Amino acid sequence: MILDAIDRTIVALLQKDGRLPLESIAAEVGLSRTATRARVERLLGSGAMRITAVVHPHALGLSSFAHVSLETAGPAYPVARHVAEMEEAPFVSVIAGSHSVMAELRCHDLDALVATISRIGGLPDVLSVDTLHYTRIIKDSHFPLGVVEEVSLDGLERRIVALLQEDGRISFSDLGRQIDLSAGAARQRVVRLIERGVIHVGAMVNGGMVGLNKMIGLEVSFVAGEEAQAAGMKLLADQPRIDYLATCLGRCDAVATIVASSDEEAVAALESVRALPGVRIRGTWTHLDLVKERYPDPAFP
Repeated sequence: MILDAIDRTIVALLQKDGRLPLESIAAEVGLSRTATRARVERLLGSGAMRITAVVHPHALGLSSFAHVSLETAGPAYPVARHVAEMEEAPFVSVIAGSHSVMAELRCHDLDALVATISRIGGLPDVLSVDTLHYTRIIKDSHFPLGVVEEVSLDGLERRIVALLQEDGRISFSDLGRQIDLSAGAARQRVVRLIERGVIHVGAMVNGGMVGLNKMIGLEVSFVAGEEAQAAGMKLLADQPRIDYLATCLGRCDAVATIVASSDEEAVAALESVRALPGVRIRGTWTHLDLVKERYPDPAFP
């Protein structure tokens, strides 16, 4: 599916706020409400994007995150599939570079993270596990930013979240009918969840369907000094093709992902990063096949 400039603007708006009214979207893109509705419905109906609620991992008791790169003794896929079976690994990819498989881990605490890494290291044909411990997620469409503390969701809120995960643009009246609340009361509950940072409702884009099928991973270091690092981080986060960015402990200061529609666009994005003052690319890899990209919410079956 080819997206024109209006489609891309609509997607960007819905990534920020998946429940943005059609009137507001129409005003931004300069179309009528009817034409805007048709565009949104086409994007949703084609599978190019879906609107869903993403739950902050802290609300699920998950507070320790890591990026692991695996060296394998043989083919990568058997190892990748074993890792993909782990609940703690929402993202698993076969890659080209100095390693064969890359995964993101989300665990309840540091002890659980260490145990998970140990399990991965014990899998057949895993020669080594190189770990970067995330300290802060800066940019990620699957991760509501900020810190959520002392979250305790009642049964009604869990039902609301589950319904928003199925359809992030469900009307408040339909939502209320399914949970035995008025539309106004349902709206209050949803607004409170969003304002507390427990959930973010936004568009998830199927990159392959819209031509964004090139993914390049980066290891990045910054010039020493707190102010210089903060400046470099902001410059990197502001790059339009940077889809993911996290600070970490280990061999580099941050991990980032470039998402592009072609080799030429990926190269241009890399060149833009290389030109940033105070930012140094320490290593790169190419994502060849996403074996798993699913962010399950065990508290909301």
